[in-house]
Amino acid sequence: MSNESVPPVTAATAPLENPPTDKDLLHAHIEGDSSAFGTLIARHRDRLWAVALRTTGDPD
Repeated sequence: MSNESVPPVTAATAPLENPPTDKDLLHAHIEGDSSAFGTLIARHRDRLWAVALRTTGDPD
């Protein structure tokens, strides 16, 4: 076992029990919440990348 200390779980690092739905995030983005769109992108990054790659055929 490592002697390294584990950082405490705080409100900022604790997982959300009821994370917002995509619909909630989209509404928040429309209402001006700048972080909501980033959350959507992060949540669906792999799928977005796959669609872009399939559409363009070029990873660059």
